[in-house]
Formats: sequence, C-alpha cells, structure tokens
Amino acid sequence: MTDFVSPSPENLASRRQDLRRQRRRRNLQNFWRSSVILGLAIVGVWGFNHPRWLIQAPEQIAVEGNQHLSDQAIQALLPLDYPRSLLAIEPEALAQVLQAQAPISEVIIRRQLFPPRLTIQLQERDPVAVTRSGAGSTQSDGFLDIQGHWLPQESFTLFETDWSPPELIVEGYSDTYRAQWPGLYATLQAAPVKVSRVDWRDPSNLILHTDLGQAYMGAYSEQRLTNQLQTLAQLKPLITADTRFTVDYVDLRDPDNPVIQTPEPLPDQETEEIR
Repeated sequence: MTDFVSPSPENLASRRQDLRRQRRRRNLQNFWRSSVILGLAIVGVWGFNHPRWLIQAPEQIAVEGNQHLSDQAIQALLPLDYPRSLLAIEPEALAQVLQAQAPISEVIIRRQLFPPRLTIQLQERDPVAVTRSGAGSTQSDGFLDIQGHWLPQESFTLFETDWSPPELIVEGYSDTYRAQWPGLYATLQAAPVKVSRVDWRDPSNLILHTDLGQAYMGAYSEQRLTNQLQTLAQLKPLITADTRFTVDYVDLRDPDNPVIQTPEPLPDQETEEIR
C-alpha cells in the first residue's frame, strides 16, 4: 500500500505561484483579444464612414467595354444612394441588377480603395434579329442575340440614338429553337442568297423570305439547309430570266427535286419542276 505524502509548504507555494501566472496569462490574452476585436470594429466603422472610402457621385463609377450603352445609362441602373461606403457595396448584387435590366451578357464589378471608385467591365448582348410574335411563338416582339437569347424591346431603349436595329426578322421564335438558332443564323450569314425574314411558326416547315421569293425548307436541318440555299442560288438565273415569271414560292423540301410554284398558271404549264 502506497503511503500518502503531504506536499511540502514549498511545493504548495510553487503551485499557487504557477496558478497565478497562468491566470495572469489568460487575462492578458483575453485583454488583447478583446482589444483587437474592438479595434477592428472601430476601424470598420471609421472605414465605412471615412470620406476617402465613399462613393460620392456616379462619376466615381467607371464603365468599360460598352459600345451602345452609355456610361450614364449604366450608372443610372445601379441601386445606389450617394454617398455610399465603398466597403458596403456588394459587387455581385450590382452585377445581377445590371444583367436583369440591360442587354448585358457578362459583367464584372471591382472595388478600388485608392482612389475610391467602382470599375464595371461588361459585354453587351448584340442583337442580330428582330422577333415578331405570332402563332406558335412564346415571345413578344423583341430581339435575338447570336446565342438565341431573347431580349425585350424595352431593354434597348437604353441604347444610344445612333444604334440601328438589325434587318433580319424572325417570326414564331420560341425557347425550343434556342439550341438551333446559332447554326441557323451562321448558315444564313454565309448563304449565297439574301434572307430578310425567317418564318418559324410551323416547326415542320421553315419558310425563308429571300430576294428570290419565299422558300419552303421543311423541318430545319443545318446541313440540309446549306444544300437547299445552294440549290436556290442555282435557280436564280431561271427565276430572273423572264420578267413574266412571278414566283409564289420555291419548294425545297426535297432539294434534289425543287419546285417553283407560280401564283397563276403560265401559258403552257402550271408548275415548272426543275430536276
């Protein structure tokens, strides 16, 4: 059995001294921790209200990358009351506001402390076609960009007055066509005939209004459309050779057997088929 040995007075005194040192160390650590937190809070309050870190006016907001949207139009869309602390501004929230209210595809907003300013870098959505509502369309009148994003007319009231709407018109556009639109638009841009209007109201028969008249293309296929447009260009000498030759439409649903339909029968035939 182990005998219990009482600590000596010297040991007790040493332990009490160690405990006092530990307590003083903890109190000192707590003091510095509280001081740092208080200091940061004071600096934060000072920084939020310090004149050198305030956005006092829209002129401290720089806009880059805009072509049709003016700096003033972008600045006016920002939900900011002046003066506003630079540290209180949330760039991501402002970016979402701009993309929701203006034809902007990408936007990055950065804060700068010295001198205090905001820098907005953006990329506008460039409309390439005008949309017209009609049967089969889920969109109102507006515009399409090259990726197939539909843009309301109201968003382009922010564009400067020297901007001109695109000439190409699309009827019956809906979100179901978005994946097909980039390929269709690229094909039309490279087409050997000029296309002024796309009638997509009937998905089983894409109708193109060209400088040679209407062309029936059937269900859209990017590869087949290229061949159809080349065939239509080959028919141009025949269509334009005789001024009496009025074309109602050209049926290219079978590009190997195109049919030129006239509104009234010609003297010798109602329909001329080109093989």
